[in-house]
Amino acid sequence: MTDPHKRVDDLGIVVVAAGCGTRFNGAVSKLLMPIDGVPVFVHALRNFSGLCAPGNLVLVVRQAVAEDFRRLADQHLPETKITFTNGGDTRMQSVFNGISTLSKSAIEFVAVHDAARPFATRELLLQALQAAREHGSAVVAKRITDTVKRASPDNLVLQTLDRSGLWTVETPQIFRLDELLDAYRKARVDGFEAGDDAGIMEHSGLQPKLIEHRLDNRKITFAEDLP
Repeated sequence: MTDPHKRVDDLGIVVVAAGCGTRFNGAVSKLLMPIDGVPVFVHALRNFSGLCAPGNLVLVVRQAVAEDFRRLADQHLPETKITFTNGGDTRMQSVFNGISTLSKSAIEFVAVHDAARPFATRELLLQALQAAREHGSAVVAKRITDTVKRASPDNLVLQTLDRSGLWTVETPQIFRLDELLDAYRKARVDGFEAGDDAGIMEHSGLQPKLIEHRLDNRKITFAEDLP
């Protein structure tokens, strides 16, 4: 694996922090809430700080709260050069804005990560990057170990699914920058929306590679997740 302390010059990292957090039920963005005195989004940035060249760590935020994110980033990461860009109306638009800031001539791979996952380590990202170099893409994921039911709109069980081929996918997700840009452009032309970047690549006809791990990479979704 790549030395976790060595800079990777052909890597760009886009951290997406532009969601509204509607499921969090708070007036303040969940990403600005503290964990151990540090805002959620800062943990994600700090974990990956120094992995890529200055300027290639991108934070995508809603314009309305951009100054709050800038102020807190300067406070907690004063020596980290972060490129800020505005988010869009959907996650897909926000990611496209983020990856579009990166130079295709300088960067081969881009890692897209949700700021709401503050526990992803640099070692996990580097493991995924190594896999992406071998397979062209890498999506960190976990096998589903629970029994999975498909239900009707009124919550009546319709079917018990075979879980042997089912996974839950997480971030970071790493792709070749040029391929991801092309896939996003195609999705925009087709009017296609997906919940993650792997879905955009699938729509483009590619098969992202799943990378199994067992690390704590939980996502902050609800207010009760913070404690």
